[in-house]
Amino acid sequence: MRKRIRSWSWYFSSLACFVLAFLLAPVHEHARAEGGEYRVKAAFLYNFLKFTEWPPAAFPPDSTSLTLCFLGENPFGENLDDLKSKSVGGKRLAVRYLLSAPNAKGCHLLFIAASEKGNLAQTLEALRGLPLLTIGDSEGFAQKGVMINMYIEEERVRFEVNLKTVKKAGLRLDSRLLKLARIVQE
Repeated sequence: MRKRIRSWSWYFSSLACFVLAFLLAPVHEHARAEGGEYRVKAAFLYNFLKFTEWPPAAFPPDSTSLTLCFLGENPFGENLDDLKSKSVGGKRLAVRYLLSAPNAKGCHLLFIAASEKGNLAQTLEALRGLPLLTIGDSEGFAQKGVMINMYIEEERVRFEVNLKTVKKAGLRLDSRLLKLARIVQE
């Protein structure tokens, strides 16, 4: 029985690493122009959800969904449609678009668009204390307190993690995810 459990564990660990490696595939200039960059980044969002652990208080007792929220101008376009049909940990994914950060209660992931760069300090202050994974894709966001920031390096989507803010929110990122990240400080 233990061999079977170890075998399944090895299988899922290998599969997860393969998926993450695939997501780190090159993003060519023509793909960016056609929305390919944000198709890859949408897949990253899904994997960030799979490798994040929220405290039990983040979910009401009868909760059946995991809510992804987006603040600011939506650079993803239709690339989020595929996420709406997926689930993580038995919870279906729901997508919401917000006009302001105080409306983020009930969200589990908040993507902060580049259009919100001027309001970033106020946004993060409004989110303080919430068990909410914050993600962006603008230079300097992680150093300013966003938990995960995606960026392009050598035509590949990469990401950096601010562990201090992750821990403050009571979240836990899987070590397999952290091995692929660049760790930054505020």
